[in-house]
Amino acid sequence: MSYRKVHLFSDERMWATAGSEYPVMDTPYGRIGIMMGYDGMFPEAASCLGINGADVILWPARLQDGKERTLIAVPRAVDNRCAVILANRVDAPFGGGSMVALPVQFPVWDVDVARPYYPDMHKIILEVIEIASARQKNMMANVHMFAKRQPWTYNALVADKH
Repeated sequence: MSYRKVHLFSDERMWATAGSEYPVMDTPYGRIGIMMGYDGMFPEAASCLGINGADVILWPARLQDGKERTLIAVPRAVDNRCAVILANRVDAPFGGGSMVALPVQFPVWDVDVARPYYPDMHKIILEVIEIASARQKNMMANVHMFAKRQPWTYNALVADKH
């Protein structure tokens, strides 16, 4: 399997070619997909990985702000019922802060308390990810996150309006 970052920054376009897919790989640890860097800013990237069967989404990133942990990593996990493993660079504008966001129902905890921010690279994050919870896509009774989708109504998502 290969994965090429889909959403490139303008300076990356000078030397890199964007990918066009969000593949998911079967491993002994579950089905794993990747959204690299800027791809994580687009909810559609995580949705494609969820639809493609990911149990776990790896997100190597370079966070610009500490709120991205709360406003991006957690919703990507919850919306797609996938664990999101955020591995943030320590030399990023908001360095460190790597975490695991679990695919549980809407979190009621404070991310910065439940997943403390560690700014250096000498911490090890241990987290148990229950793959069964990632494969159970019901957000609540009779609301399956993917089976209940109505993709024929999503034309605005793929229309070229820029």
